[in-house]
Amino acid sequence: MSDRALAELYQKFAAMLDTGMAPVRCLTVLAGQYTGSTHRALAAMQDSIDRGSTLTEAAATQPTIFRPMDLRLLEIGERSGSTITIMRRLAESLERARQVRTAFITRMIYPLLLLHAAIVIPAFVKWLVPGGGTEAAVRYLLTALLPLYATIWFFWFGIRALRRTDAFCVLMDTAVANLPLIGRLVANIAIARFVHTLELLYTAGVGMRESVSLAAESTGNAWAGKRLQLANAYLDGGDDVAVALAATGVFSAMMQGMIFTGVETGHLDEMLRKVGDHAQHDAVTSISRLAIIVPLVLYLAVVIGVAMMIFSMFYEVMIKPIQDLL
Repeated sequence: MSDRALAELYQKFAAMLDTGMAPVRCLTVLAGQYTGSTHRALAAMQDSIDRGSTLTEAAATQPTIFRPMDLRLLEIGERSGSTITIMRRLAESLERARQVRTAFITRMIYPLLLLHAAIVIPAFVKWLVPGGGTEAAVRYLLTALLPLYATIWFFWFGIRALRRTDAFCVLMDTAVANLPLIGRLVANIAIARFVHTLELLYTAGVGMRESVSLAAESTGNAWAGKRLQLANAYLDGGDDVAVALAATGVFSAMMQGMIFTGVETGHLDEMLRKVGDHAQHDAVTSISRLAIIVPLVLYLAVVIGVAMMIFSMFYEVMIKPIQDLL
């Protein structure tokens, strides 16, 4: 199930629970609104609750829909009586993640088109130069495009397979976090996930130490998660959450100041939400900067490549014959 569809499911479920409907009745209504595997999954959850299972236990039988972190949050919601709030915030979290992902994809379409142009234009030049022709152009396209698509395939499938090992996740995420611009983008995405989850758990009445641990696991980034887990040592030592999070070195000075303000004023939940929104805004801004920088680099590559080919053609047609005569 896609993030958008799951967010919609959580919103509908929360709205029905808010009217006072029992979970089993909510699942009956929801199952009637879906078809295929989603319908079967919701119907199976309804049967599971009828047999005495809790909502979380029923959801755990459908791993294709509910992620492990979602299940832990739903369990906390049932325990604290805040299931409706948890579901609504899960929907918001999924929608935020989708917005960042959509912003990245849409802004990278143009650079990808330019990258292909950087390959196709030199091939066109090779087709025009004396001694070139169609065969030379096709050969150039194949030798340029095949490595490009092989690289894309490796990053899409190979990296995803390698990330199943914890050691590789830590190594890769640490390396990416230290890259200029991209590192800050990845860090801000992880911070936004962490802070929004922390605020959700804190509002639900979960202890701060447990909230920090669970929120650190929700970042989806091994480097950030490992750094944020360091806050537990400071919490165990009696420090407040502002000091503990500042000691991780993940948050910017402004974010640290906002968290300190939240602790001092007693409005930590509001400030955490603002920090998360700020981190997400910074992530989208970083994506916009990448969308400006990458095309400029590709433009430069195209210009240099075409200039070199024109010079080579000029040399073959004009200069080399004169050198041969001399």
